[in-house]
Amino acid sequence: MKKILCFIDSLGAGGAQRQMVGLAVMLKEKGYNVKVLVYHDNPFFLQTLVDAQIDVEINRKATKHFSRIYYIYKSINSFNPDVVISYLDTPNIIASICKMLGGKFKLIVSERNTTQKITKIGRLKYYLFKKVDYVVPNSFTQKNFIKEHFKYLIPKLKVIPNFVDTDYFVPIKINMPYKEPVILTVGRITPQKNILTYLRAIAILRANGHKFKAVWYGNTDNIEYESECFRLLNELNLHAVFEFRPASADVVKKYQEATIFCLPSLFEGTPNVLCEAMSCGVPIVCSDVCDNSRLVENSFNGYLFNPLDANDISDKLNRMLILTKKEYDVMSDKCRFVAKEKFSKKNFIDSYLTIVQ
Repeated sequence: MKKILCFIDSLGAGGAQRQMVGLAVMLKEKGYNVKVLVYHDNPFFLQTLVDAQIDVEINRKATKHFSRIYYIYKSINSFNPDVVISYLDTPNIIASICKMLGGKFKLIVSERNTTQKITKIGRLKYYLFKKVDYVVPNSFTQKNFIKEHFKYLIPKLKVIPNFVDTDYFVPIKINMPYKEPVILTVGRITPQKNILTYLRAIAILRANGHKFKAVWYGNTDNIEYESECFRLLNELNLHAVFEFRPASADVVKKYQEATIFCLPSLFEGTPNVLCEAMSCGVPIVCSDVCDNSRLVENSFNGYLFNPLDANDISDKLNRMLILTKKEYDVMSDKCRFVAKEKFSKKNFIDSYLTIVQ
């Protein structure tokens, strides 16, 4: 039985963590001996792995930067995997170094975002990728970036978009004209998510007389940016229509209660939350960046906007809010159709099986 080690920083409430946990469970179901290795003790998704009877190692000795590579190298060697699959930049770098230090395993590194500029760390990362077996972006935008800037990695590239459990993320039909619309966003409070411009768009939408509630679920490790968001929220006096809430473990219920899902990010990979919302039949209003136009088509299953233009964001939300019940239901059904076609678990695991075998 082939042994596969899935390696990520933590089991916290992030999109990359959700995808890796799902991948580990699917590989286990296919008969592989699967283990998950992390170095930060955040148990948000831990129970999912426990329920699937997947061994989880939390290497607390590897929390400090200066000793992390050494302790992760020991953990990998102890398990002696045939394949290591790593997610996120730091685990990708560590796994690549472990491979260079004599690791005999096949190494698959996954790119979960879209690179905006090449830093010194980025150059180091892509140099280390010379030793990996596959580089797996979850978006075509990131694949094209790597092809343009690091041509030696072209033979290793394989795009695998995110999956959604469409049997879990299911719609509950709402009667939109008789319910106060809920505009939902799920995402970390970071500059990438473009929250300040979004708040200005919400202020414009409110000034135009719309009745709605906008809710943002997500945590942050950027206290300075979070404070800036709350300052603008207060300045615009939006507390009656906009609310920040912590990340929710019952996110499917939040999608099902939503009228519109809005993602105002400046850049993305393939956003889990966008795919999950669509699977729940929630029409999308999102930034016209990266791969989003592959997922959302104007007037078909949502609307795309310029994330730098608060007026455009407000306009596209307005278009959604003035839909008739019939128009809204058609758009909802199209979201569900696209999700089942593009984000199926079968497509996802079949793609990974072609490179782990």
